[in-house]
Amino acid sequence: MSHVAPISFKCTTTIPAYRVVTQVSGTGYTVQLSAAATNWPLGITADTAQDAQNVPVNFTGLCKLEFNQTVAAGDFVQADSSGRGVAYAGTSTGVYVIGTYVGAVHVTTGTIGDVLFQPFFISVS
Repeated sequence: MSHVAPISFKCTTTIPAYRVVTQVSGTGYTVQLSAAATNWPLGITADTAQDAQNVPVNFTGLCKLEFNQTVAAGDFVQADSSGRGVAYAGTSTGVYVIGTYVGAVHVTTGTIGDVLFQPFFISVS
């Protein structure tokens, strides 16, 4: 959806399409599923990749994302433990918000929706 082409990264396990990924520490151009909202989100996969293949990753603009719970238009979105989108839940420890859900209607669990990918860290005191 973005006007910027995805960048190809390596993966060490199968990664489904439309999931949030993070960089594998100490390994260049290699990504893994985001394991928690406390991991810096590198981007969102544009396609499914099998073990040891390359996966296209969107890193800016409008991106398709699979959701694991209902979110409303305008909600901040964070990643769950399998790289799916969930509504931001303010915590004192802080999390990375991956962006804003921009769809016109609620997205339900297991569906794909549009997120404006603009990651930032937020902590509620």
